[in-house]
Amino acid sequence: MFKTYNLRELEVPQSAWPQASRPHLGAHGYTVMAANGAAIEVLLRTQAYVVKRIAPGGGEECKAGQISWKKCGGAFKA
Repeated sequence: MFKTYNLRELEVPQSAWPQASRPHLGAHGYTVMAANGAAIEVLLRTQAYVVKRIAPGGGEECKAGQISWKKCGGAFKA
C-alpha cells in the first residue's frame, strides 16, 4: 500500500514500490531511484511512469518522458 493505493491491485512491480530509505511526500505518487542514478516517478492517480532522469551513458534509445500503463497493457508491462 501507498497512501490509499493498493500497489498489488494496480499490478505495480515490487521493484517500482516506494523505497523505505527515501521520504515520499506526494499523495498520489513517489520517485524510485536506481543505484545507477536513474529516477522514475510513479504516478498512481494517472497510472503512468515518468522517466525523470536516465542513467549516465544510457544511450539515445533511453529518453525521458511519460509512459502510460493503459497504452502498455498495465503497470507491469510498462
